[in-house]
Amino acid sequence: DITNPFYPEMLREIEMAARARDHSVLLCDSNNDPAQERRHLEALYGRRVDGALVACVDSKVSYDWLEPLGFPVVFFERYPFSGRYQAI
Repeated sequence: DITNPFYPEMLREIEMAARARDHSVLLCDSNNDPAQERRHLEALYGRRVDGALVACVDSKVSYDWLEPLGFPVVFFERYPFSGRYQAI
């Protein structure tokens, strides 16, 4: 949910880091809906973006479906605690 006050500063830093590496940032807001989050990730993969930064909706959701796609994902702020993608 991008209305959370945590995100504006975080997104500004992400944008600046991406720009310094000649990348662009696309923002998708799932509004804490796991199904919408998956649709966003599928759309980003389908549009052949380089990867995704994800503050996952629910730590119990599995993101293992991304692994066979070879789609790079970095989780921040909230992490999945099940499946292959777990916080270290």
